[in-house]
Amino acid sequence: MSRSTTHQIGEFGVGAEKATTVGGSAVETFAFEACKLGDVAVALIETQGALPVTVEAARVSADGQVEVTFSGDPAADHVVSLLVFKQA
Repeated sequence: MSRSTTHQIGEFGVGAEKATTVGGSAVETFAFEACKLGDVAVALIETQGALPVTVEAARVSADGQVEVTFSGDPAADHVVSLLVFKQA
């Protein structure tokens, strides 16, 4: 998985990461160091792979982890943008 640096954007406490899927399951967990359980996660597909899938759900599953559910196995070639909004 490749990542970019997390950024703090204004007072809303927004973090952003970029990750590449590893494949093998429709549910993948990505490391996102700045997130905490209770934060709100959003996932968007930035680059479709050879067999396109869609994002069905995203959530912070534990401190430092974002779980994304896809419509099918995304294989190892989708690039996903992850956004996390901090709890107020």
